[in-house]
Amino acid sequence: MNTFSGVKQIGAVILALSLFAPLGSCEMRGTPLSEGDPTTSNQVDPWGGDQYISTFHAYEYFLERDPLSWLAGLAFLWPLGLIAFSRLLSSERAKRVLMFMEPLLVCWTAYILWGVILFRTTEWGWYVALAGISLVTISVAVNVFVALKRLVGRAKSSHAGRAASGAD
Repeated sequence: MNTFSGVKQIGAVILALSLFAPLGSCEMRGTPLSEGDPTTSNQVDPWGGDQYISTFHAYEYFLERDPLSWLAGLAFLWPLGLIAFSRLLSSERAKRVLMFMEPLLVCWTAYILWGVILFRTTEWGWYVALAGISLVTISVAVNVFVALKRLVGRAKSSHAGRAASGAD
């Protein structure tokens, strides 16, 4: 069924765990919004102003009053949900539809990860997320390739069967 399902599961777990890892940091000047925030660290600025480093985590995407922010945060959780959902499905057709949706979801997650590093310095959690989505991408690519190969093989065999029956 799924050629690389174990690789996809490992990648999905790694990607989900990266939700809580620091993805990026940004050096700022001024006063931190919250002095007791553990994600900021104060440093002495030789020019007289306060300098601090703000660290960004993926779970910070989730804002209670903004449902669209949930979509960005869910980019780290969709592989686990899709694996669980595909196990519950009994229809092969529905599983195929999910399988061909996965490349779009991989691109969406890659876009979210790219957005994280656009104006920030990457932290170790970003590399963990990249490793997770890379494993998921490899699994999705192999599964789509195998499915397309099967479809082409069926089309060729049905075409050859029609040609043979027409020749009789």
